Amino acid sequence: MDIIETINLYNRGKDVWNHWALERKKEREHLEKTGIWLVESQDSNGAILSGSKETMEWVNSCSVSFVHNEFVSEVDFTGFIFPWKVDFSGAIFHHNANFSGCEFHSEFLIVATKFKRACYFRQAKFNNAFISERTIFEGMLWLDNALFQGYNHIYDVHFHNDVEAHGAKFTKGINIQYCIFHKDCNFTKAQIEWQGFFTKCEFKGASHWDDAIFFGEANWSGSKFSGYVSLNGTKFEQIPVFIQTDFIQAPSLEKIDIKSTKSDHYSEIVCWRSLRQIALKGLDSEREKYFFAMEIKAVRKEKGIFNSYSILAYIYGCLSDFGISFGRPIIWLLFSLVIFAGIYLAPNITYEEFANKSFFTKCSYGEGSKVTSAITISVQNAFPVGGFSNSELIKTKEECLFGINKSGKENKKDTVPNITNVFYILAKCQTIITGILIFLIGLAIRNRFRIS
Repeated sequence: MDIIETINLYNRGKDVWNHWALERKKEREHLEKTGIWLVESQDSNGAILSGSKETMEWVNSCSVSFVHNEFVSEVDFTGFIFPWKVDFSGAIFHHNANFSGCEFHSEFLIVATKFKRACYFRQAKFNNAFISERTIFEGMLWLDNALFQGYNHIYDVHFHNDVEAHGAKFTKGINIQYCIFHKDCNFTKAQIEWQGFFTKCEFKGASHWDDAIFFGEANWSGSKFSGYVSLNGTKFEQIPVFIQTDFIQAPSLEKIDIKSTKSDHYSEIVCWRSLRQIALKGLDSEREKYFFAMEIKAVRKEKGIFNSYSILAYIYGCLSDFGISFGRPIIWLLFSLVIFAGIYLAPNITYEEFANKSFFTKCSYGEGSKVTSAITISVQNAFPVGGFSNSELIKTKEECLFGINKSGKENKKDTVPNITNVFYILAKCQTIITGILIFLIGLAIRNRFRIS
């Protein structure tokens, strides 16, 4: 329909309009059933470019055009059904425009359109593309609980008032580029499938994405945020991208949930590093430590398994969760004491002692127990300085466990433990391992409490 036919039909009210729309839908169903409906080519948004004569006649009769129309009074399209393409390009709305509850079955275009008052798309349903370029919203824009089932392209749009998209659902993603949000925008609990691009935009007011869900790539690259930014409880199926994103205030990242380390178009290393820098800006030590750990894993993944960096990174992660856990190195330390005690004990137990378990109560030389001697020696090797170091006690325990050198003198004061070079090597190894674990415990404590 041309603009005159469209305006005349609109002026007759919603009931007449929707009756016309439903008749057009029935007409299409009839064309499809009889095989007359034929589509030869479509554009990327699903718009029909060529087809059978009957198909193109239907398309032309169902396309709605308000191009360059000036609405001088309040516009109410609440609950209207649009069977095919709707075009408001170049239109001017001097008062409120209400599209709440509408159903758009094909493209919805607002190019170079101007809304001087509030614009409502509450609970509207878009079955195809939503395209807006060079549009100006001077009033508040309401998109709460709207359903967008087609491609959404918003380019060079100025939002001079708040944007409310609470609970909106975008099943084929949203692409917002070079737009300016002069006041607050709210995408709380929005669901964005495929991809959510908010690139090279400027957000001058507060921005809320609390509890939103991004099922594909989420990208804010090159955007600038001058106000408060909240991503509390936001869920990401992929690593969010904040490359060259400028935050005047550090965003809030409480309970942020990133399910996967995958990124479709960017280096995982760069993505995690950008997130770590954001956490550092906000003095968010918990998130900063986690993002740092993920960055190391991404580097290891990129470099491959069999190289020195990856091996050391793997060990670092196993021993201390990349400096985050102090419980893990403590457990490893206790485990090493037991393991080394077992290593010292095992070669010095005879088959007879093992069979009757006498090594719990007997020594190779002197009195005591080989088990307690092995434990004492393990602790002393782990902590060779301080209160754990007692040369006379250690000598007694070594004699108990290893026996004495038979070539030595019989006087007990001059006895020498029968120790091999292997023991000395193991003792030095244990001391080094313990030193590393103690360092990791200290590092984790420093990271936990941010001790400088």
